[in-house]
Amino acid sequence: MEILTNLYLTAEAHLSRGDHRWDAFCGAFRSVFSAHVVLYNISFEDDRRTIKEFNVIGTSQPEVTARYVAQKIYLHHQIPETDLPPLEPARRTDAVNDALFRKLGPLADFLIANGMFYQLAVPAILPDGTFAAMVVWRDEPEGDFTDLEKQRLSLFMRHLMAIVRHADLQLEKPAVEIADFGAKWHLTNTEVQVLAGLLQGASLKQIAEKSARSYGTVRWHVQNILTKCQVGSQKELLREFYHLIGK
Repeated sequence: MEILTNLYLTAEAHLSRGDHRWDAFCGAFRSVFSAHVVLYNISFEDDRRTIKEFNVIGTSQPEVTARYVAQKIYLHHQIPETDLPPLEPARRTDAVNDALFRKLGPLADFLIANGMFYQLAVPAILPDGTFAAMVVWRDEPEGDFTDLEKQRLSLFMRHLMAIVRHADLQLEKPAVEIADFGAKWHLTNTEVQVLAGLLQGASLKQIAEKSARSYGTVRWHVQNILTKCQVGSQKELLREFYHLIGK
């Protein structure tokens, strides 16, 4: 019960106020639960199985998570989130044994190389039809998650959903003009959010603080935006934006 109590206190300390500090929460979660964690939300294509949008809310390991998103490793998952009962933890070894897991190609190659051998995931369906999920992981020498840890994470996810407004977890709806620009250059929802911050004159540090992402993650998103839009600087990016919407 002490671990569960500490998880509750961690969530209350970092997330119960208006300025949710997701990265701070994830770091504290790591020390309490002895596992890395990422909280993300996703939307699906019409088939309800293919992931359309993957947006990281907070993580205890931003560099690994950024590579995971950039390489779209999530597209290789064998068990879609839509097949998982909401708020009920799914342990990787319950569905895929170690031997089979090692044969899953790009998914296993990435996870094993980055110390993500054992995973435990808890999905939650949000009112707008998107999913939020908390995934925790450990390296192989650290050992798999126990049944008791599954129960603790299930109870904690219910507490988390109770203290955080669903609107804070749902994919944001960008302004029409920014959405049009994002569609032209195939920007992700997260990249559109970062672009919106730039258009408001916010610094990368301010965007990071407001979105509860690390500075490095925001800088990485900006670089992706510049690459997709085929420009060399933020100044050129904004010039391209206003040129498009001015037509």
